[in-house]
Amino acid sequence: MSYSQEEIPSTIKTPLILIKEAIFKKLSSNFQGYKLYGEEIQQGFKRPCFFVQIIPVIDTMDHQFYKSRAINIDIHYFSENETNHENLLMLDQLNDVFSKGLKVDDRCISIDETTSNTIDGVLHFAFTLNYTDSEDGVIIDGVLVPKSEINPDLGYTDDTTETMQELEIKEEL
Repeated sequence: MSYSQEEIPSTIKTPLILIKEAIFKKLSSNFQGYKLYGEEIQQGFKRPCFFVQIIPVIDTMDHQFYKSRAINIDIHYFSENETNHENLLMLDQLNDVFSKGLKVDDRCISIDETTSNTIDGVLHFAFTLNYTDSEDGVIIDGVLVPKSEINPDLGYTDDTTETMQELEIKEEL
């Protein structure tokens, strides 16, 4: 069977750490002077500040080359004076900042919906990132195989297998 280059997926993976870094970058560039914390709320933190919680929810294999992912993001905002007025102003700002999606590395992940609530004076601004990761495929004996499934013990290595792109380049020469 012959495969065109469009039929052979290339690797597009978005690690959770890159998502966290993109959120921190977006918050720090839009809210300069605000302290950013990871997932654990520490005693003695300085207000105003954000705590960012990243919760992987679903990883679903749609195909041997494609995985759908859903990641919940919960941004906690601790206002300086603990007022509802400050929380409402911040909610509008967060909606503006995240309305265009999230740029993670070389891809942009859209944010379709945000939710918010206030618990004990803390604003919770949340959204779910839904995206698809893909993996490189190679052709071995006419069969399209995910690159991660290549077994080097059987003699299949990067040196002894070629991706479709490599084969097409040789064909052009």
